[in-house]
Amino acid sequence: MTTPKSLIREAESDSRNRGPIAVSDFWTKPVGGTIKTNQVYAHFCETLTVVPQIVFYETMSGARMGDNPFAIFDYLQTHRKYQNLLHVWSVNDRENVPEEYRNSPNVVFAHRHSRAYAYFLARAGYVIGNANLPEYFVRRSEQRYLNTWHGIPYKALGRDSPKARFGSWQGTASFLKATHVVTPCRFMTDAVLSAYSMAGTSQALIAETGYPRVDMTVNPSNDRVSAICDILGITGSSVSAAPHKPVVLYAPTWRSDGKQDTVDSEQLLDDLSALAQLDINLLYRGHHRMDKMVGDRMVGDELANITIPPHDISSNELLSVVDILITDYSSIFFDFLPTGRPIIHYVYDLDEYAPTRGLNLTTDELPGTVAKSREDLVRGVNEAAKALAQAPSDADLAANPLQGARYAAAQRRFCPYEDGQATERVVKFFFQDDAGSSPVTYPRDERPTVVYWAGSPGKTAVATEFLAEVIRSGELATEQTTGVFERSASMKADFLKSIKSLKHDLSTVAYVRDTPMLLSSEQQTYSKFEELESPSITEVEKLLDDDPALRKIFSREYRRRLDNAHFDKLVLGPNLSNFELGVASFACRPEALASDVVTPHEFSAQRRFNRVKRVLIPCGSKRRRVAVAAYRRVKAPLKKLAKR
Repeated sequence: MTTPKSLIREAESDSRNRGPIAVSDFWTKPVGGTIKTNQVYAHFCETLTVVPQIVFYETMSGARMGDNPFAIFDYLQTHRKYQNLLHVWSVNDRENVPEEYRNSPNVVFAHRHSRAYAYFLARAGYVIGNANLPEYFVRRSEQRYLNTWHGIPYKALGRDSPKARFGSWQGTASFLKATHVVTPCRFMTDAVLSAYSMAGTSQALIAETGYPRVDMTVNPSNDRVSAICDILGITGSSVSAAPHKPVVLYAPTWRSDGKQDTVDSEQLLDDLSALAQLDINLLYRGHHRMDKMVGDRMVGDELANITIPPHDISSNELLSVVDILITDYSSIFFDFLPTGRPIIHYVYDLDEYAPTRGLNLTTDELPGTVAKSREDLVRGVNEAAKALAQAPSDADLAANPLQGARYAAAQRRFCPYEDGQATERVVKFFFQDDAGSSPVTYPRDERPTVVYWAGSPGKTAVATEFLAEVIRSGELATEQTTGVFERSASMKADFLKSIKSLKHDLSTVAYVRDTPMLLSSEQQTYSKFEELESPSITEVEKLLDDDPALRKIFSREYRRRLDNAHFDKLVLGPNLSNFELGVASFACRPEALASDVVTPHEFSAQRRFNRVKRVLIPCGSKRRRVAVAAYRRVKAPLKKLAKR
């Protein structure tokens, strides 16, 4: 078997063979603009094979080594069975790489959008991520892709967010490309099926295994707990039962005004100042999206008696030494829930936050204490600290949480599998196809599937008829329905409202119309196709069958958007571009009949005209080219007159 070192040498050699580039630039220098990056990645996919030994990891778009991907990486690193793997991490800044891995012989770091990044993303047999991969990622059939996401959604996600039209197109694409998805509970499984339009569309397997990162919270080593306490200057914690002041962590999430991230720094500093007056060990960790506005240094400079944990201590490791957690709308409380220790939800701006951001839980469903004012917050911390002090030293808080029945009910609902062994289950599920006793969900059921390729239908009578049929299909219990929409598609508000209300009964896949991923050798072929005048879907399919290069272009574009999803029936919307017809032609199953493709809704006169046109001037014929040229000569002066 090839060694990790030889795979690294091969990668660097391949980079030199494709043009003069320094080895350091291969790993760190961005390829260039979008078109160039797309070309480089597509070229690697076309010319290089997938290597099962390579595992590619990305956490939060390369922000750090952490979260679920890191827990999986750490497990693989420490088990002999997986010692011959080459681990490739996506990074934005090498300064964020822990020192212990910088010179590891089987771990390398590729800056996001560098040649190395594109190379290994194209070649990795296994891809593991917890957020959105770049839009140019096209999963190859030999690749497996595990999407772990980065937390149970307390806040509304994707298309379930109040102001979202069709949801996050990048998020939906990332979930639809996954072959495997892991969640901690049924609540999250249902959330991603709806929020990221997996229902009736995705071919992935979803296993409820628990979260690998939570193993670091509920099953830490004594040595690591002691090391963290030493770093933070904590004399003890409830984990060790040593005499101590309670360790309290305040970990708020980020906020946005709809256009950009915001933070009320005065509110934050006043809250921390009030907490710092209490007889506690106070820790603060803000969401990484807050760092640019209120950095750790600012908090530390403004206030004494507050400890800012270094970022090489992960949040889940940090939770292992925390006695009381304070948060707001962050999903961090779900990770702390298995410990049974007190939680305080500080939601001082609930009335403003909930309607704009959207929440999946009411305050009645939250485990622990809900505080809506600074006075409530201080009181809640004091009460929790008192309860901890009075608890027996050998109390099993995980089994008998101090905050009672509602807390215990939340444990059963949100963390039924967090026993410290989740990482092992995930590794077996992803690498060995062994889900064990973990519940597994398949996003498709036995019902036939239909996709409505809407594009940007507009507000015409034809569009109204088409969209009404989309809604009717979503309301039917006899089929699973998916709609494909251009992200900024213009349509009537009542249709948007109806589509949103159907949730997972009508999955929506949004896309941004951009330049297709083309190799330089494919440019001319694609340009000729774009010049065709109003081809029918039948004509497009024939062109793709006759031209392997054209077929490769649109197969790539389809997989970039919908991976290997195929449907029993395709219904085409009005006014689809040549490009959309090319992509849509891959939607039906290979064994589909011609009757399974429904042509656009057109008025009867227009249908008759198009039928005659296809007979008299077939697509691709010399007569069609002459007719198109004549049409353009007439159209140009008419457009000038219309502008006067």
